[in-house]
This record gives sequence, C-alpha cells and structure tokens, in this order.
Amino acid sequence: MSYFGANVLHPRTIIPVIQYDIPIVIRNIFNQSAPGTTICRPATEDKDGKRLESSVKGFATIDNLALVNVEGYVFSTGMAGVPGTASSIFGALKDVGANVIMISQASSEHSVCFAVPEKEVKAVAEALQSRFR
Repeated sequence: MSYFGANVLHPRTIIPVIQYDIPIVIRNIFNQSAPGTTICRPATEDKDGKRLESSVKGFATIDNLALVNVEGYVFSTGMAGVPGTASSIFGALKDVGANVIMISQASSEHSVCFAVPEKEVKAVAEALQSRFR
C-alpha cells in the first residue's frame, strides 16, 4: 500500500523520531540482504560548524480518503497500450458523481491508482465492477 501513498507510519509515531534524531530504516521483507532505505536528518553544517535546520518544515495529509487501484486485465488484451482505458475508468466515476482527488499511473500502464472520498468508495467500486464485467 505504501507504493500507492498509504500511510505506513502513523504521524504521531514520528514525533520522537524528529525530537531525538532517531533514524528510520525501511527494509524489504522479500530481500532481507538489501541495505534498505534510511530516513534521517541530513548532517549539514554552516561555515562555523554549527548544525543547520532542515529545509522541510512539515507535510500535509488528507483524512477520510480511499485509494482505488485498477490493474490487470481490464480488457481481454490488458490495460497497457489500450486507448480509452482511462476514459472508461473515469467515465464510470463521472457517472456516479465521484470526486477524484488524485490520479497516478505508472509508465508501465499496468495500473491506474486514484483517491476518492471514503464515503464514495462503495459507489465507485460498484460502478467499476459494472463497467468492466
């Protein structure tokens, strides 16, 4: 789910990480010998050797959203390179009056991910199932 932007670490769990400069190490459970990714404050200093503050001051989240991922063989030949796939997906959403907050599609064209208000996700799922059945 983090691939599609879902929260993996609750924002409140990050407070002590920031306060005490605790690095976070993210590891791949499927490749445990890989080094992973370390998230930490960069060690930057000014000309007098004093530590500088990070330029990132915060980030924002939007609550009560649902992430919908449409992937795979939507049509008999798959989604990749099939003109009109996105039009069919978002046409179905338009038909139920869904408000799409964000859209993401990988260059591989194997999936389309989008965010809608959580209260609309049932209607969206039904519309997509009906359109692509």
